[in-house]
Amino acid sequence: MSGSMSARRRGSTVTDGGVEETRSRGWSLRGRKETQMEQIKPITEKDTSSRLSERRMYLLQLVKLLQLLLGHEIDRIVTWHNPQSTIKLAVPEQDLYSPAGAFEWNTQKWRRFISLAWSVSPRLAFQLGVRFPYRKVRSTLELFAKDHVELVADDPAALPYLVARQNVKDNIPELKHLLHWAPCEPPLALALLHSTYSVNPYITQYAVRVLNSFSADTIIFYLPQLVQTVRYDVSGVVQEYLIKASQRSPLLAHQIIWNTTTIEESVEGKVPLAGHASGETFYHKSVALREGVRASMSGKAITLYADEFDFFNAITTISELLLPFAPNERRARLKEELRKIPIKGCLYLPTSPKTTVLAINYERASPMQSAAKVPIMVSFLVTDEAAIQDVAEDVGEREKGEKKTPANAIEASADDSVGGEDGGDHTELSEDEDESDWPLQSSARVGGGTLSPRGGTKKREGGEGDQDGNDGGNESEEDDGGVGKAGLKDPHPANTHWQSCIFKAGDDIRQDVLALQVIELCKRIFQSVGLDLYLFPYRVIATAPGSGIIEVVPNAESRDRLGKKVEGKSLFEYFVQKHGPPDSVGFQRARRNFMSSMAAYSVISFVLQVKDRHNGNLLVDDEGHIVHIDFGFLFDISPGGNLRFERSHFKLSTEMIELMGGRPDSTQFKWFMSQTVRGFLALREHSEAIITLVTLMMDTDFPCFTEQTIANLRERLCCDKSEKDAATFMTYKVIDSCQAVAKFTTFLYDVFQNFSNGIDY
Repeated sequence: MSGSMSARRRGSTVTDGGVEETRSRGWSLRGRKETQMEQIKPITEKDTSSRLSERRMYLLQLVKLLQLLLGHEIDRIVTWHNPQSTIKLAVPEQDLYSPAGAFEWNTQKWRRFISLAWSVSPRLAFQLGVRFPYRKVRSTLELFAKDHVELVADDPAALPYLVARQNVKDNIPELKHLLHWAPCEPPLALALLHSTYSVNPYITQYAVRVLNSFSADTIIFYLPQLVQTVRYDVSGVVQEYLIKASQRSPLLAHQIIWNTTTIEESVEGKVPLAGHASGETFYHKSVALREGVRASMSGKAITLYADEFDFFNAITTISELLLPFAPNERRARLKEELRKIPIKGCLYLPTSPKTTVLAINYERASPMQSAAKVPIMVSFLVTDEAAIQDVAEDVGEREKGEKKTPANAIEASADDSVGGEDGGDHTELSEDEDESDWPLQSSARVGGGTLSPRGGTKKREGGEGDQDGNDGGNESEEDDGGVGKAGLKDPHPANTHWQSCIFKAGDDIRQDVLALQVIELCKRIFQSVGLDLYLFPYRVIATAPGSGIIEVVPNAESRDRLGKKVEGKSLFEYFVQKHGPPDSVGFQRARRNFMSSMAAYSVISFVLQVKDRHNGNLLVDDEGHIVHIDFGFLFDISPGGNLRFERSHFKLSTEMIELMGGRPDSTQFKWFMSQTVRGFLALREHSEAIITLVTLMMDTDFPCFTEQTIANLRERLCCDKSEKDAATFMTYKVIDSCQAVAKFTTFLYDVFQNFSNGIDY
């Protein structure tokens, strides 16, 4: 014991085996370390200079990266400021850092910049992909996203690079990280449900998880595309998601049923779906989805569904019943059939879900002229309180008898997607007026104010050039004759207004639904960037194969009808008559409204290639806005067997130019051109969202689609061009539409429509 203690005092150690070991080994190890340290060369002045040089080179490269990003941003701001590149608005040294030649860079140079940006932050690297959407940039970012997937899982901007088509085709193991990936925006989540991606279960699960985080409002907006993705849903998770989501919102449930009802067995019931059960078709899957939604209903939700569908199906059926009758007998028959339909339960207008239907104005119901069908216009007295609030507590009941009341049970409202400004009296057709046009909203007054088309009482503000504009028989507060009421004590309760809808049978209006959905998206884009551009995406609901309900555009008349009323006067002359002399405030305001709507619809018409733009399909409202209707010809089809007679990129007639200054070099026309280009630039920033909406409808039987539709759409949106080049591209499209040939073909098409259908021009 004493020996052991003595050994420890001398610096010895005792091993596990009891063998003493002196410190000599420790000294030996220390000596070895010291020897190794001696072998390392000391840092010399030359080494310090080399490291400083490397650091300096890195900083210089960062400066070049900053110049690249700064140059792009300067180009973007200058282009928005001066979209036509006029010398007067040019900014000094605006091209000093312009990355004009970036498109020509090779892959190696782009890889150096992306690597440099990645060293700062992966998010910065992906911003290069947003600002420079070139294939060389994308392919490099795809490699980075795949090789460093753990670093970017919290960045939704990295998602498109991970789910690149080749990665999905190769079924790379990195796709499993999608189970924990940050949520993306709805259009991208929808795109991931396409057949290109649905083969991978991780991608489908991610997309459904993202969709679960959105409100019923959002789901309703994208529902036409969501229903189409069911055809690619081999696992059934999309169908299961839609059924569960419908339990949170009666409105969503109704929209799913209407959407699936429009799918015809004769079209979608013949071709079996690849990868599905033997013989299963999209029609079979749509029926299963519809029945699943119905089966999930309980309590008051069932009653609401039955009342709503029975009521509006009965009105739509009248359109077919009137066909055998002579034109002069149809109005009386329409009134008679409407009186047979009781108003019971909680009803809302499908085109305005945040309303409650109180009454029908039988006397103002009107059949409309059509070549082989009889669409009808019906006016409803509605209140601004949502009819479905009363059933919120029962939505979500299950077989167990449990009540589940999600916080967002009644949040779904497609009414938010309806555009337009309120205000002004609502004119409508009187019994002795021409019914060939879309009829106008009826007018009712409460407490001295004018009832706005979207709720509430809105006072008219008098002003220079502000005219009443009522050419139909308006109803006074006391006059409630011909109105069928649902237990009304007061014929015109507070917060009510008349709202009109057109019911069609025998017309497939699903193509109009798609066009107006894109227009609504474009309206939101314009608003998000603060552009003074006006669109009115009126609501259209396809309720069955060849049937649907169309919202009437309030306060508006077709250019055709205006021409007949003002005895052939031009738009300029009509505006003077309607709004006052050219130097008046009223005229200037109305002309500004006309130009802002013309710019918006010009962009829409070009991007969607909207045709058949005769004067019967162009409305002018009381405030001077122009509104386009009827989207039966768009993308890759046109009237007359696709003869492409309308050569202009969008309708820009001589009288339109006259109203906008009279000459292409006038101040007003230059403003119109600048706004048109800015609107186009705004849409380009969201081009993938627009393309996704169209792509997911490509497997339908819409006549507007060809194999080249998406490629042509992408080309029109200039997805591979810089901001400056895209602005130049759109500027020339406006100039081309002003050329004599374009205006001449527009004029000839109007002449043809006048000769064949009596439409004024």
